[in-house]
Amino acid sequence: SKDMNNRGHKGFAFVNFMSVHSMDELFGIHQLGGRPIEVKRSLQEYLQLKDVPSHASEETVANVFRQLGYRVSEVLLGGIAPGVPH
Repeated sequence: SKDMNNRGHKGFAFVNFMSVHSMDELFGIHQLGGRPIEVKRSLQEYLQLKDVPSHASEETVANVFRQLGYRVSEVLLGGIAPGVPH
C-alpha cells in the first residue's frame, strides 16, 4: 500500500526502455538520491527496482537510467500507477 504519511509510493518501481543493447548491464545495484536501489528482471517487459526512496518521482527514476545512456520509455511507481500492485 501507499505510505499514508506522505502519500508516496511503496519503494518499488518498474521501468520500460525504448531500446537496450545489453540488459545484463542494468542488473545489480545503482544509486538513486544517494540511496542504493536494486535492479532485477521482471516477468513483464520491465525491469523491477527495489528500495526506491519514497520521495523519488517517475522522472527521478528515469533520469538515473538516462544518465547511464539508456532511453526510458515508461516508469511505474508501485502504489501510485494504476495497475501496479500496492
